[in-house]
Amino acid sequence: MKTSHVWAVCVTALLCLHLGTTVTDGAEGVRFDYTNGPNGPANWGNFPGWETCKTGRMQSPMLITPDIMVTDKKLDAKLGTNYPKCPIPANISNNGHTIEVAVSGLELKINKVKYYSRQMHVHYPSEHTILGYTFPLELHLVHVEPATGKIAVIGWLFTLGADSPFLAQFFDNLPTYTPGSEETFPIDPIKFLLSTKGTYGRYMGSLTTPPCSEGVTWTLMLWDFPTVSTNQLNLLKAALPEANARPTQPANGRKLRIST
Repeated sequence: MKTSHVWAVCVTALLCLHLGTTVTDGAEGVRFDYTNGPNGPANWGNFPGWETCKTGRMQSPMLITPDIMVTDKKLDAKLGTNYPKCPIPANISNNGHTIEVAVSGLELKINKVKYYSRQMHVHYPSEHTILGYTFPLELHLVHVEPATGKIAVIGWLFTLGADSPFLAQFFDNLPTYTPGSEETFPIDPIKFLLSTKGTYGRYMGSLTTPPCSEGVTWTLMLWDFPTVSTNQLNLLKAALPEANARPTQPANGRKLRIST
């Protein structure tokens, strides 16, 4: 990448930082949660505006079983990411549902359509499971196509092991949640991102939180899973005491198409 282009991308990241998104409650002020109670996942679809959570046929996280995993030679061998080589300005917040880091200026190209990053956030345990295995942590990097608002998400699944150098960039000082106050705090620029090299799987799904809107392009990085330590998980649980993973949803004929 030419130096001039690197700096152009860096400037774009600075200019676009304010475009970060946040999770908002809806359905006439109902605040969703992940419990077995009336506002939990089993009942999200009962609230006005969130019906898709119950009636949708392309919901996420999709239940991934061996019979739906297929190799697709039409998928590009490499993800079409254009991520800057310079530090990326970032803000962090805790909205009570997840820890969210706003990062802008990262480009993802899928089928000639360009999506741009808005934010990344975490779920524990993982929302997606692979062959019945639940991972201790999952991170989503959310991208949006500006003209249409279409969403594309890259997901990384973490195994338990050594400290994650990537997570260490913002896990050491996670904000806590205070009801009625969802402050956003600037943090040190993100110096490096998780790898987008290697095998990945793709499917069409939805948001994993209300309103569970469909038409989301999901990309899951496979096999070369990053690690997260017990200490880092404990830091997350101290800031976000309740687990925040939506149960898996039926495939309903969908396939997880895997790159070669």
